[in-house]
Amino acid sequence: LFQDTGRPAMHGSGALLVTPDGRYLLQHRDLNPRIWFPGYWGLFGGGAERGESAESALWRELAEELEMAPRAAHFFCQVLFDVGDPRGYVYGRSLFVVPIEASEAEGLPLHEGQGMRLFSPEDVRREPRIVPYDLFGLEMHWHRDSWRHVLPPEPWAGRPDRSD
Repeated sequence: LFQDTGRPAMHGSGALLVTPDGRYLLQHRDLNPRIWFPGYWGLFGGGAERGESAESALWRELAEELEMAPRAAHFFCQVLFDVGDPRGYVYGRSLFVVPIEASEAEGLPLHEGQGMRLFSPEDVRREPRIVPYDLFGLEMHWHRDSWRHVLPPEPWAGRPDRSD
């Protein structure tokens, strides 16, 4: 899923773990100074290993961090950013919607981070330490009805050789 920019790329995946009532399970990141945004709240997920697809990285990270094997994961969007890395890397994060019940979220074991909790969109907006690229993905998800209508239809929509 990661777009080829012609430059070296570092990519990963993030899970929009969303409950039926619209809350999101976020991870309180470790205070390790060697990670991006230590001590912030963000999506569960992480970097892809060499040759690993974004979706495979998501499944592996959720298993490692939460012992979770989701019933479903749907690609939502990709966040690309260039932070002026002296090696020339471009960074990206593929975000997937992963439905979860609140009761399921409360019973998950945490193997990475300082904590986790369910956040409403209002809770997220009040929290000053949200990982910026994850905040962008959350905002895109909250406002998806405001932009999805301008996308072209899927190329196979209505074709007789496809069953949707």
